[in-house]
Amino acid sequence: MVQPVQTIVSNAMVLKYIIVATLMLTLFAMSLDDAKNQMENIAVDAYSKIENVV
Repeated sequence: MVQPVQTIVSNAMVLKYIIVATLMLTLFAMSLDDAKNQMENIAVDAYSKIENVV
């Protein structure tokens, strides 16, 4: 009787870690996307300034 309970608990722990890892990866991907957008904005700004000078 003890064994199935332990199995359920360990499965729940694994599931919790998987969910946490997925959330962290999602947040990481979102922050990377933000960084990419900022880089593009900076590049566009720099390009327009260079065009204005020329």
